[in-house]
Amino acid sequence: MSTINGYEVNTEWIIVRTGSWALAKKNGKVFFIKRMSIPCYPNDPTLYPPESETTIRIKAECEEFEKEFKKKIEAVKAASKRCGTIVPPLDLLRVKSKYYFASEAVEGEHLAPEDVCNLKQEERCVIMKDLAEALAALEAEGIVHSEIESYNVIIVKKDGRFRPMLVGFDDCFFAGRPPEAETMPGSPEYYSPEMAKYIAERDASLGNKINSATDVYSLGILFYYYQTGKKLLPKKDSAYDFPFQASFDDLDVSAASGNDKFLCLLEKMLAPKPEDRPKPKDIPAMIDKIMGRARHPRLKPL
Repeated sequence: MSTINGYEVNTEWIIVRTGSWALAKKNGKVFFIKRMSIPCYPNDPTLYPPESETTIRIKAECEEFEKEFKKKIEAVKAASKRCGTIVPPLDLLRVKSKYYFASEAVEGEHLAPEDVCNLKQEERCVIMKDLAEALAALEAEGIVHSEIESYNVIIVKKDGRFRPMLVGFDDCFFAGRPPEAETMPGSPEYYSPEMAKYIAERDASLGNKINSATDVYSLGILFYYYQTGKKLLPKKDSAYDFPFQASFDDLDVSAASGNDKFLCLLEKMLAPKPEDRPKPKDIPAMIDKIMGRARHPRLKPL
């Protein structure tokens, strides 16, 4: 196993869409280490002659990436002080040509996302409210997570209850400043309509309008998964493959049939126009109002 700037990697690297990850130890603590596939720093002079225009350009792009990423780290750290559900990146590292970031690993008994539906309704409400409060804290710092989906929420048992921990901030961005459309990560089944349009049309001006409302849309899809144990999809007889393509009436919400109060919340969160969706800070009260009040203990950051 290797050591990366003091982090002793002690697992195999697992390949994912945007790089690879492993677990490491430092000062007795366990950390999650992500090795990013892009950008790559031009450190090899045999491939990148120092005085060439290409080398100078790529170095400048890498320096801009480092500057922006560090700003995002500080913003997410500030949000994590507001909400203990957020697990922020701690360090941006570069070893030779590769960039890495580290965050504290979420340890404890994990709950699979499809099993959340087996919890009591009150427990599900608290999990959903925790996540809404995380989005509100991120919005206050101007951050869009951009990948609110099941694998970026680790539900762990702490202090006698299940607590969702929001991870995966390597591709977050400041509101109105998403990465280039062709490099946008995430899964289409969680895309908001405006995110999908930005990616499809490759129109940079559309990115100016992407803000926390896109996370609210994705969170609505995740809420359906938690409530029912089923993924939200268009009806089989529709012409659509993903929720962002369909109106609410074209979505198969049959697994939540009879739960009119939840479907009311879901329809608001999945409004086609971002300005019609609730603000993250308003969602916890909406859950209280339409789904019954659930005890919501105050959480401290990890």
